[in-house]
Amino acid sequence: MRGRRFHPRLKAVCHKPNWESKLKNFKVPALLNHYLYRLFDLCQQNNIPVIFDFSPMNETSVKQLKPQVVSSYKLYINKLAKKYPDFLISDTLYAYPDSCFGDPSHLNKRGQEKFTNYLIEKYFQ
Repeated sequence: MRGRRFHPRLKAVCHKPNWESKLKNFKVPALLNHYLYRLFDLCQQNNIPVIFDFSPMNETSVKQLKPQVVSSYKLYINKLAKKYPDFLISDTLYAYPDSCFGDPSHLNKRGQEKFTNYLIEKYFQ
């Protein structure tokens, strides 16, 4: 649980959709895009390994994602992966059960443990 930020109002379960599930289109703000590429360039220049993986959404949210949002997201991430082939960049979108979320966007303790174990198994074993 090192590095965990405590969210005081997390519930045991959350069935509400997150804000991303309401998007009609996926578009990265220019400022975010600029700094993401600058950060990746800096990591590349200094031989700093990067793991860029998607955080899970709750099931309620994933079911409401528009197909064009998903395809635009994957296109953006794949472009990033082509520019930085030495980084581990995943374009996989996936859901965890609503019982792993304490609000529409944040994992509760159960979800945090599940996600931590997923990352360890995927990248560090």
